[in-house]
Amino acid sequence: MAQLLRETFRSQRLGRDVAYSLYLPDLPPEMSEPALLLYLLHGPGGDEKSWTGEDPILRGPLVNAMRNGTLRPSVLVMPSVGRNSWWIDGAADAAASAFVEDVMPKVEARLPFAVHRQRRALLGVSMGGFGALHLALTQPQRFCAAALISPAVYDPLPPPDSAARRTPQFVRDGQFDEQRWQAANYPGRLAAYGRAPLKVAFWISSGDRDQPGILRAATQLFARLQPLQPDRTELRLMPGGHNWAAFDMALAPALSYIDARCR
Repeated sequence: MAQLLRETFRSQRLGRDVAYSLYLPDLPPEMSEPALLLYLLHGPGGDEKSWTGEDPILRGPLVNAMRNGTLRPSVLVMPSVGRNSWWIDGAADAAASAFVEDVMPKVEARLPFAVHRQRRALLGVSMGGFGALHLALTQPQRFCAAALISPAVYDPLPPPDSAARRTPQFVRDGQFDEQRWQAANYPGRLAAYGRAPLKVAFWISSGDRDQPGILRAATQLFARLQPLQPDRTELRLMPGGHNWAAFDMALAPALSYIDARCR
């Protein structure tokens, strides 16, 4: 019987409680291939409940992907290390370190199977897409693939109405600090990632009516990543804006890509 569990525990890196939701599928006793472990990273203002939607267990597209074979049976982890953490070590919180050093070991210690790189992937929306990219570029030895749905990876700077400009993670002296944003953003990490022996497979998408700047940011990211790994980077433009209707539409192809690349 599939289960959706929620747990709160003390993060040593943050010095406060953090939470995650954990979806455990009904794994058959004999599987032709190992189950995957997929971390789902929420957007700004979200939390560990952001992925449940209307389905009593989980958002419909996530459950349907496993029911119809788009995604093999997979353990889904929906953590939150802060509603506006941007999944980085920023001015307010060491959120990336908390995710890697606190959340991942806590979750993976309770699983009935061993986890290694080819069984571990990331998927994020909006701010979560920023975070999934950041974690994949800085920790390529940990993840086989990352799907970035409408990632808020603005370069050089987020637009005036972006939630990034209001989060404490990028603040200095009470104001949004451009240098903090640029230090956390991906362009400064591409050179080191390009030299890394392992490469993460990236699936990038944006809605064709997405928020100003995100469509351009997604295509710009693809243009920079694709030369580093021509056979491991894909861009998909989807109908819709910056909302769950569009994100849900992107989930099936994103999960299919992860399933194919993590083998």
